[in-house]
Amino acid sequence: MRSKKLSPFAIFCIAVTAFYLIFTRLVIKTDDGHFLAIMGESGFDLIEWLKLRFETWSGRITCEFLTMKFLSVPLIFWKITASLTWIFIVWFIIKLISAFGVRDRSSEIFAVCIPFTVFIGCLNPGAFWFTGSMFYLFPFGAMTAVVLPAVFDVLNIKYRRIPFVILSAVAGLLACSQEQTAALTVGFYSVLMLCLAIGKRLKPYHFAPIPFAVFSTYLLFSAPGMAERMKLETGKFERFADMNFFEKLFCGLSNYFAFGFMMSAVVFGLLIVLIVIKLNDLYRSKAAKALSCLLSAFAVLSFVGGNVLSLAANESIPDKAFEKMFSSGETNAVNIIIIAVCFVTLLLIVSALIMIMRKQFKTGFSALLCFFAGACSAVVVGFSSSVYASGQRIFFFSELLTLIACAILFSSAEKDRKTEAVGNVTAVISTVMCLTNCFVWFFLEIPIMG
Repeated sequence: MRSKKLSPFAIFCIAVTAFYLIFTRLVIKTDDGHFLAIMGESGFDLIEWLKLRFETWSGRITCEFLTMKFLSVPLIFWKITASLTWIFIVWFIIKLISAFGVRDRSSEIFAVCIPFTVFIGCLNPGAFWFTGSMFYLFPFGAMTAVVLPAVFDVLNIKYRRIPFVILSAVAGLLACSQEQTAALTVGFYSVLMLCLAIGKRLKPYHFAPIPFAVFSTYLLFSAPGMAERMKLETGKFERFADMNFFEKLFCGLSNYFAFGFMMSAVVFGLLIVLIVIKLNDLYRSKAAKALSCLLSAFAVLSFVGGNVLSLAANESIPDKAFEKMFSSGETNAVNIIIIAVCFVTLLLIVSALIMIMRKQFKTGFSALLCFFAGACSAVVVGFSSSVYASGQRIFFFSELLTLIACAILFSSAEKDRKTEAVGNVTAVISTVMCLTNCFVWFFLEIPIMG
């Protein structure tokens, strides 16, 4: 009798749970130690502390409540919860991409590779660092839960309605307790409700998450502490208060380019390759070939040319050069050229996805929506005075959403040698990054955190 192989999803469940159980820990020299010390103070009262945070620091009530609750119990509870969050996210992605093509092993392998394909400087502080996971991994998982019923109804994916509608409603509290995921949740849900209304499939249960999400969003943005924190952080970025809307937009866009186009090589490269493959699958015209060539050329110019030019002219990588430019207010011609090249690349990506949408509307629109949402989640940070203070973890959402766009394109592409090669390379990179992270968390006191 032939033995039955474990599915890629089952292997992922075992691997991610083992990673959390064996390698993750509290990193005491970071906010983990800070919050632990606060809990150890005599007379500590969680409700009073949350009120103080609301008045003096931020309105992330649900995230901070979870932080303190998980610190009050053995760490294994956080490890299991974080593992289950990743498992839920990946399960959602596997179900999602089944709507765009035949559910085969290669597509499932690509989906389970997504977590460890995220740039390590985003992945560690956003998912494997205890405090970071409360503000990045958990809100993203909650956002996934909020949109799940609407997404599955739009794409005609079968699911157990009652438990997922209940989960969707409650998850709104956590999804909208972080600024980026609050914006993403509102944006995605608005588009989904519009799609359901146009398709005459809008049901009363689709409104279930809205009260919870609205309440949490109100707390988040109305907190007096948010304004106090902005004042404090503005002191570290003195020009921020004098910047107009377009300067802040330009600042956020350049910050996104510096990371998404010139640092996160794997995710950026996967997106470009899969777009080109998909275009060549759908079109045989000279215009499509020209667009593919232009996109490839500008992608190389953005990543290689941008980094080389910045190092040669500014003696620093693009993100540091851009930070210096916006902090000082002095225009740098080299930086402007690099940003212009990246902007053309962005326009070419959007144009290519629109061309895909013309032939396969569902695939093109879904990939474009995920990519655009990911880009916006990064660009919007330019309107915060902490744009240069939060490190690379702010790109955790843009990385995941771009990879979901890649998974949609991969699952809908013709399964030939090209897509097989892309799948194999992704699997190898993901495995190498997972093993690298094992060493990083085992040997370094403070793991790599961008």
